[in-house]
Amino acid sequence: GAVPIKSLVEFVHPDDLQMMKDLVNRMRSHEDFTQTVYLRLKNSHKPGEWYSLQMFVIPMLRTPQGKVSVYTGLVRDNTRWIKLMQQQEENNMMINTFINMVPCLFYMKDVDNDLRYVLVNEQAYKWPSVDRDKIIGHTDAEAFSNIDAFDIELERAHDLETIEKGYLEYDITVEMNDEKRTW
Repeated sequence: GAVPIKSLVEFVHPDDLQMMKDLVNRMRSHEDFTQTVYLRLKNSHKPGEWYSLQMFVIPMLRTPQGKVSVYTGLVRDNTRWIKLMQQQEENNMMINTFINMVPCLFYMKDVDNDLRYVLVNEQAYKWPSVDRDKIIGHTDAEAFSNIDAFDIELERAHDLETIEKGYLEYDITVEMNDEKRTW
């Protein structure tokens, strides 16, 4: 039997209710459409919690007049995946907060992608030669095109040595804003 729209109110998250009503009305009008829908349904076992679902709606049977008479679909529960993504986002925020509290330059590079920067702390952006839009996702040569090629290759050699040994011991002194800093 058909599900009355008013019973949707009991199960569908208020923010998703209008979208769900629209979907049901399209199906009742026998409209020929395929759609992917993301919605949240009430978890009756845990009050206040919602299932996050992804639903694929596809016409399956048509009347001789060509109207869709039966839809089929697939529902995938994304609840666990969404919770993991939210947890990862919270962890990333915590890591970023921590590394931005460090008073020296801190960065991470992707060893599997040509040593491209994946993370830098706010200290990096205090350097006059660092452009915020040109560091994440870029190599040293791309991010610091105004720096001597020798210095770029020296930094790359230090990175490769770090990868090989698992650690790196060297000091770097940088003059910034009339102040020398050694790390």
